[in-house]
Amino acid sequence: MRTGDLVATVLVLLLLALVGLFASLVGVAGVVDVDQNCRPEDCTRSVAFLGTAVVVASPWLALLPLGAWAVVRLVRRRSAWWVALLALPLGVLLFVVGVLVVVVAGG
Repeated sequence: MRTGDLVATVLVLLLLALVGLFASLVGVAGVVDVDQNCRPEDCTRSVAFLGTAVVVASPWLALLPLGAWAVVRLVRRRSAWWVALLALPLGVLLFVVGVLVVVVAGG
């Protein structure tokens, strides 16, 4: 295993964890916003909360499995930095899907 790959993988995973924490906090703010602005006559509350749950969980739904896969690749002495980077577009995709669900619900 190359030291550079190990350092790059660990740094990417740590950076993505920090970004994930920020994205989850944005999702929590969305939950508060939906709770305050979602009236039964113009918003489907359960769907809006489902969307905000996806927004809150999106970074972790992407980072945990791909981070585990990256660690397995490191243990097997294979290049893993690119696996950790795959969590970024997947997390963004899930985040956007969650936001779109909230918008469709009227929240």
